[in-house]
Amino acid sequence: MNYKEGVKSIAPYKSRAEVSQQREFEKYRRFHESLLGVSSEELPNKIAEFEEKQLNAIPEPDESLENPWYGGSVDVKFGVVYGRINAIITFKDGDYQFDTSFWGFGAAGVTAGGGGPWGDNWNSPGDLKMGFEVFTASYGGGILQVFWIYNGQIVGSFVGPAIGAGAIGGGGTGKWKKL
Repeated sequence: MNYKEGVKSIAPYKSRAEVSQQREFEKYRRFHESLLGVSSEELPNKIAEFEEKQLNAIPEPDESLENPWYGGSVDVKFGVVYGRINAIITFKDGDYQFDTSFWGFGAAGVTAGGGGPWGDNWNSPGDLKMGFEVFTASYGGGILQVFWIYNGQIVGSFVGPAIGAGAIGGGGTGKWKKL
């Protein structure tokens, strides 16, 4: 995967972020509309009530998501052209590990917790061998992205805030195993 393909592959995340931002804006727009006609003396109480509701609110499920998201953690250690990735993702039927070495370019030591979408039919990866691409740029903090590829198609991904330092791009193949 080259840089342009990588940028295109994160477009769904950008659109989801924009949808989330729009929903947040819509909440505040409705709140502001509800304040029309409220006396200025009542305003501090109304704001406090709204903020408390936001703090105690159970997030509504995002029904616009078409594919299930699975969470986990990914650890990457990489030096110059060779490294290792260790991912543990929790699928519907339990935890699976993807631990393998890979080739690429850069130097990094990062860990991230996060998640990503997998196609509808992916309850788990079983013990399948898959290709993967991994990208990160982190200097104390950054983003770690992993894309898993099966039969030439991206079937799942991971994105999470990275703790550590370095920048890499690389990939290879590896096998999943149930923990």
